[in-house]
Amino acid sequence: MPTPLETFDLLTLADAAKLLHCSKAHICKAVSGRIPGCPAIPAVSLGRRKLMRRTHAMLMNELGVNGKLVADQLGHSLDVSQNVYTQSPVESRLPAVNQLEKCLLVM
Repeated sequence: MPTPLETFDLLTLADAAKLLHCSKAHICKAVSGRIPGCPAIPAVSLGRRKLMRRTHAMLMNELGVNGKLVADQLGHSLDVSQNVYTQSPVESRLPAVNQLEKCLLVM
């Protein structure tokens, strides 16, 4: 069975403690710099649940699934699903950026 380091770029607190053979509390202290002689470690917090919800919403949106159906699946209102979990694809943003660039070059 592969270790978390072989399968993920991000480790959970529990994964890090397991790999280092210490407690989760010790990892928290090390990350926050509360261990003498150990500088704080910059941490990126990406909640797996939110990441999965965003991925789900984006894929469903790209597939053209009705927004209300996606909102129901996520357990949110349509407004929250569209404004929080869905972003416009890069391909649709490119024309807007190109128009802005042309406008700025004219000035």
